[in-house]
Amino acid sequence: NTLQIAMGREPTASLDGMDELAQLDAIMHQMSSELASTRHRERSLIDNAAQIICSLSDVYAILDVNPAIEKMLGYKPESVQGTMVQALFHPQDREEAYEHLQRSKASEAEVNFVVRMRTQGGTYRYTEWTARWSAEDKNVFCIVQDISERKEAEKLRQEVIAMVSHDLRAPLTSLNISLGMVVEGVLGQLTERGVKILTRAQNSVIALIGMINDLLDLERIESGAFQLAYQPTESKKLLQEAVDMVAAQAEQRGIRIESSGDNLIASMDSDRVQRVLVNLIGNAIKFSPPGGKIFISSFKCTVGDNKGIEFRITDQGPGIPKDKLDLVFEKFQQVGTGSEGEKKGSGLGLAIAKAIVEAHNGAIGADSREGHGTTFWFRLPDEVRTRESVRSAN
Repeated sequence: NTLQIAMGREPTASLDGMDELAQLDAIMHQMSSELASTRHRERSLIDNAAQIICSLSDVYAILDVNPAIEKMLGYKPESVQGTMVQALFHPQDREEAYEHLQRSKASEAEVNFVVRMRTQGGTYRYTEWTARWSAEDKNVFCIVQDISERKEAEKLRQEVIAMVSHDLRAPLTSLNISLGMVVEGVLGQLTERGVKILTRAQNSVIALIGMINDLLDLERIESGAFQLAYQPTESKKLLQEAVDMVAAQAEQRGIRIESSGDNLIASMDSDRVQRVLVNLIGNAIKFSPPGGKIFISSFKCTVGDNKGIEFRITDQGPGIPKDKLDLVFEKFQQVGTGSEGEKKGSGLGLAIAKAIVEAHNGAIGADSREGHGTTFWFRLPDEVRTRESVRSAN
């Protein structure tokens, strides 16, 4: 019975009696039953999984595969057993996929890669593989997920971005120039009412161009299609330049901007961090009451295990409800207490700020209480120094 159980077979009939051998035999029958039940549950879990679960030999022949392969690719499980898995890959993907599988054998960690697989009908589907080598079994165990729909969505998104970039931005820019010429009287004088109407139209076009530019910038940042240009940057100078860029907007609403904190020098992409500050200060202006104040500052902080620099922007606005704080950095989100200010803007400014800060390996967040304003902060990791210490070193 011990040998039968070891080979996965049913043990022989139970021994009669109540002696020690009969009791031991009963225990072994119970153990055999429990093992069979466990194997059945495990097999049911594998057989009913939506993803392909398979094992490969050390030369990548398919040893075993669950029924999900039929639903995903159209093959019967038994029809591909013994097949070299590379034969199911797209010819252009085989070499790279083989290198990933080879790498899995040299590592204890999981290896992830994407490869196109041929279906029974001859078409190809994008699949994402997670492979782990078992030195004990001399097999590669893999989980394969169909990501064709995700790839199609990414392709569609790229097409939409290209359309927005070329087919919308260019004519809108041309329209903005034309409206500007008309408003300035280059093509003839307008009545006061005509200037007012066309100015309003031009402002709408400018806002739309700004939204398109934000969308394109966010796409570039999220896709990693940009590089950070790090350089030593003086925090007070950076804050002042950001304030100067929104000064007209603040003056129009009678809002004062006050700054404080240490003057630090840190390594960062100053142009992009300046954009973060402009977006956050502009957001504070939008939500602040007329005649209010905005407080901005920079000082040393700790980011994880590293020293760094923290910027804070505090407004006197209506605040953000606690249950909406997690949404403020999401794309196209406008959260608040229902004030008129939250209806303005594309909802991309804070999402862009978050993407830029995270590209610096930093952190960004907001603290708020309804009726008591909001503080937006972000931290960038770096060995920061005071301006005076830099002068002494020089």
